[in-house]
Amino acid sequence: MARVYRRKDSPRLYLEYEDERGRTTRHSSGTSDWQEAEIQLKQLLAEVERRKAFRDQPKFIEVAMALIDSQKKPNTRESMESSLIRWSLYLDQAGFDPRTMYLGELTIELVAGFIAHERARGVGDPSIRVRLSFVSKVFETAVIRRNPVRELLMTREIKFKKARPQVRPITKGEEKALLDACNRIDHACMIVVAIECGLRPNEIYAITPEHVTGKRTFLLPASMNKDSTIRTVPITNRAMDALRQVWPKEETALFFPSRRGNGRYYTASWWGGVRKRAGVDPKIRFYDCRHTFATRYLQDGGRIEKLQRILGHDDLETTMVYVHLTDSDVIEDADRVEKLRLEANLAQNVLRFPTRRTHTADK
Repeated sequence: MARVYRRKDSPRLYLEYEDERGRTTRHSSGTSDWQEAEIQLKQLLAEVERRKAFRDQPKFIEVAMALIDSQKKPNTRESMESSLIRWSLYLDQAGFDPRTMYLGELTIELVAGFIAHERARGVGDPSIRVRLSFVSKVFETAVIRRNPVRELLMTREIKFKKARPQVRPITKGEEKALLDACNRIDHACMIVVAIECGLRPNEIYAITPEHVTGKRTFLLPASMNKDSTIRTVPITNRAMDALRQVWPKEETALFFPSRRGNGRYYTASWWGGVRKRAGVDPKIRFYDCRHTFATRYLQDGGRIEKLQRILGHDDLETTMVYVHLTDSDVIEDADRVEKLRLEANLAQNVLRFPTRRTHTADK
């Protein structure tokens, strides 16, 4: 039974009705006007009728939280939590309560609206794709065939810009400036290990002496790698010297703990300060140390197949980015040499072109 009623201790009117699961619900209408309260009640009853079609499905927030809790990698968990926050804010603005919303209520139109909403906020397509992937995985976790994200992408009505890989190796001069700008030994050691071994930032923050083998390699467990496989990474002499500077007493302790000593580093907490003091390009990221390792590895004659294994790439195409980069270096170097030769020839006035022969007709 649905009704509008007034409590003795409040001037506001209250609503009582049964939700889509048959549970009695009571809450304030926020008004003391009977007509406004009755309009609210009618709207709520219409909403209940609409939601009855989805009452056998799980709720969006419940499945999303279960998916996040099942993730073992901290970075993956943080990425999914960020995606959930963005979706919750959007759904709230669209008139849905993300806390009580059923998965069946998430339609193709809402997904298309989310993409438009994020683009209006200036969010890039790569980030939007990550947030769409999160919702798609929510549907997969709930084992529901209908997946509005996949259905929308299959229509090809939404076009995404292809993400260009951001490969920006650090020069020798920039490397020296960054190391000189470090006011903490662990900051300098992290930069050296990243450039010498090509580890990802989250891998550097998680390594311990247990990961170092007697063969001077890192043996990274599957939980630390994107492809969930065990990975072996060689340690150069320079990187080993850096590790010795911060070698912890316990085998299970982090090489690079946070200042409090009980947690992991975050790049934002230290990299910006080092980069600013070094006076280098403000667009240089700590991740570019990994690109630097890969580029130098190939320039020094390393094989692309071995580089793929060291970096932990799923496919060779991802690693081929560095081949294209080294090819461009060769072209730039050839252009520079040609320019120097041309200037030298002009200075010596020895640049000669053969004169065109003129033929006269026989008289």
